[in-house]
Order: sequence, then C-alpha cells, then structure tokens
Amino acid sequence: MEKNISIKALSFDALLVEFEQRIAPEILWQVLALERLIQQHLPKGIRETLPAYASLAVFYEPSFWAFAKLKSAVLDLLPLLPKTASHLPSGRRQAKGEKQMKVKSWEVPVCYGGSLGPDLRQMAEERGVSEERLVEWHSDRPYSVYMLGFMPGFVYLGEPDERLHQPRRSKPRARVAAGSVAIGGRQTGIYALAGPAGWNIIGRTPVELFQLREENPSPFRPGDVLRFVPISKREFEAQQALWQAGRHPLQKQWYD
Repeated sequence: MEKNISIKALSFDALLVEFEQRIAPEILWQVLALERLIQQHLPKGIRETLPAYASLAVFYEPSFWAFAKLKSAVLDLLPLLPKTASHLPSGRRQAKGEKQMKVKSWEVPVCYGGSLGPDLRQMAEERGVSEERLVEWHSDRPYSVYMLGFMPGFVYLGEPDERLHQPRRSKPRARVAAGSVAIGGRQTGIYALAGPAGWNIIGRTPVELFQLREENPSPFRPGDVLRFVPISKREFEAQQALWQAGRHPLQKQWYD
C-alpha cells in the first residue's frame, strides 16, 4: 500500500480511503485525483464518492462489489496518483491516465466589518492594525475549497494568512446569518445557512450559497478555487436585492 494511505470499511456499503491526516493542498489533490481515477476506471457499482480534507468515502452496491474486491481494485489505482501537486490550478499534476479535470475559480463578494462582521474590529485591535489591513490580508489570496460540511453548504476553505489565525470563540453565537464569512483557528469558511456558530465572523456575502431547488444546492465542490472581493455596505445591499430577485449570477472562471 502507498505510504500514509489506508483503506477500511466505513459501513456495509462504503469504504474509506484515508491519506496523511493533515490539511494541505497536496493532500487534497491526491484525494481528488483518486476520486477521478475511481470514476474513470471503476464506474460500475459505485453509487457516490465523497471527498474531504484527507479522505475519500466510496459508496458502492454490495450486490456488485464485495469490500475486499473493491479494496483491492482501489489499491491497484494508488500507484497512479501524482506524487506532488499545488493548490493552484496551474500547478496541479495529473494522475497517470487521468483525464484533464477543469477547476472552477469563483469570485465571492464580501462586505467586511460592522454589523455584518462583528468580530473584525476586535481582531484588528488585538493585532494593533486597522480593519482595512485585516481585510487586505483576508482577500489577497485564493483559497481552495477543501470540503462541504458540517451543516448544509458550509464551505471549508484553505488556510488564510497566518496573521489571521484566531481561536474559535469561547462562547459560540446561537445564530449567525446565512453568508457569514468566518475564521476559526487556521481556517476560513462561509456559513451558507443561518445557524449557530463558534467561529469569528468578519464579514458577509450577499450570495445565496445553498439553494435546495437546484440539482446541486451548493455551487462549490472540493478542489474549486475561491477569491473574496471586498464590497461596500451599499454594494452588499444592492447585490442582495438582485440575488433575492434571482438576477445576480456568481462569477466564475474555468482553468485546466
């Protein structure tokens, strides 16, 4: 078996492939490369694949696959995985025999601070810098989408500037608004729906990130690249009105 990769039964109809347990873009790309290889080489009897930070769950038809047989088939694919990769599309290396995978890059508008980002001021004061500087630190880089969880549509993103690392709140909020952009520990993320939150809220996007009536309720998937674009409160209100009227598309680009 490849170093730092293990395969175990998850349930009677699923197995779990676990990679080295750390949050890193090269691990994410290995997870996604294996998902693609399974989809291309083992399409029959596979119901669904679910990638996460450092693991891939594979759900299968027990009438077609026995666990031991599928485990062996997945093991045969591991030597095809790329050895290195980058979190940016231009640096991604294909697995051997893997078809080219296009990567979506999104621009997500965010209004930072004030009532929409109530923790931004305190974070700035703790660091002895302006709120504007924190916004620059947060919006000056692309972020990989690592996974969607713990509530519907919640977007777990890659690591922000280390100067933004912030422990989770000691007292979680009972409810934050949908679209809240937050920092928790060494990660940043977006609450797609309203709900309880223990992360530090620094802004909010007017984008509706979870729409049940769509075939894919969330526009994002692991491996996508996301950039935050700062906007004013007036722009936020205008874009929010357009989203509520169904007339404001989320900006995206495709990369090979």
